[in-house]
Amino acid sequence: MYLNGAQKYIGLFDEEKHEEKISINSIDDIYNYSDRLKAAASHYDIQKPEDITGKSLKSFTFKESKYEVKYWKDMLVKLCSIIAEENRDKFDEILTITGRQRSFFSKTPSDLRSPNQIDGTDIYAETSFSADGIIRLSKNVMSKFGYSETDLSIETL
Repeated sequence: MYLNGAQKYIGLFDEEKHEEKISINSIDDIYNYSDRLKAAASHYDIQKPEDITGKSLKSFTFKESKYEVKYWKDMLVKLCSIIAEENRDKFDEILTITGRQRSFFSKTPSDLRSPNQIDGTDIYAETSFSADGIIRLSKNVMSKFGYSETDLSIETL
């Protein structure tokens, strides 16, 4: 919704995430678009990942190989070591994945709050994240090296 100026608008998105700005005269005009708003909300609800709050990790599967792990941080470190093995010549590019205020990967462990060394490398991963944070970071790493999100599946208890 755009309610700042004299003219009010609502923004409706199609399936390709292109926005259509529609002029409205009053807030009640949004009821004229209730079907489209419900469809958009439904689309995002379907896209919502499984809620993993409070769940323990049992295993993860990456590229059809299953790995038993107990902790979320172990999944991140193991996934990074697998990707490092497959991308030895360019794995240092992982160092470019950073947050707004801190590094996620470093060759200097003291740069990180909770560093864990990635097997077979001189690079450490930050592991002080929630389960959702670990999953987001894992997907960022996968994307950086050209893997699809569908290459990873997670089994929780």
